[in-house]
Amino acid sequence: MPTVTTVTPDAVIGIKEDFRKFKDDYINLVIKQASARAIGDGLNTPTGTDDADIIQTIYDTAVLNYARHLLMIDIFSEYNGVTSATTMNNSQTITDKTNSDPYIAEYNRILNLYGSSMQEKGTVIFYDD
Repeated sequence: MPTVTTVTPDAVIGIKEDFRKFKDDYINLVIKQASARAIGDGLNTPTGTDDADIIQTIYDTAVLNYARHLLMIDIFSEYNGVTSATTMNNSQTITDKTNSDPYIAEYNRILNLYGSSMQEKGTVIFYDD
């Protein structure tokens, strides 16, 4: 049961030039957040397999995609959620990549295949005291 990911800042950046603006310290923080999410969703103990290499691959792939998703949100947040603006007959449209984020789509695909989180599946309801 992996709780340590092998995902690195360089892996998260990959070929995505926009991600190069983030410092390694920040990307490491995002990797930790993504790891916590993947563990919470049960992807460190995926259902249907007991092979250690496959388990590590599933977990790392989930962490990688969720970390990239979090960076996509940060990039969109740079514009404070603005998707279009018009000033003096000059208009600009900024694509909201959070609506069609391929990274969260892949994370959710992995979650649907291997996840075991009761909270994600909706079988347990948590109430605040």
